[in-house]
Amino acid sequence: APETETGVYRIVQEALTNVARHGHVDEVTVRLWATDDVLGVQVEDHGAGFDPDAVLGTGRSGGLAGLRERAALLNGHLTVETHPGRGVRLTAEVPLNGSLRRPGE
Repeated sequence: APETETGVYRIVQEALTNVARHGHVDEVTVRLWATDDVLGVQVEDHGAGFDPDAVLGTGRSGGLAGLRERAALLNGHLTVETHPGRGVRLTAEVPLNGSLRRPGE
């Protein structure tokens, strides 16, 4: 559906913007996959990374919150794996048929 395509495009766009602003890297890997039911994307860098608890505690997590919200609006989910100095791996999966369950449901 066009809204799924646009939503995933915007997730990748925001993730790459975050890498450019905060990652301090020259290379980023973007992976895209699809099954009959799910469209997935992963954006990974080996840059600065961050402490997610510290970022969420400062109120400056607008980018991450927006990414999660965008995935949720598509009935999908988004995970962020990161540690200071070890880069960031962001993974989003959204349903192609409207039925993907989010983690924790």
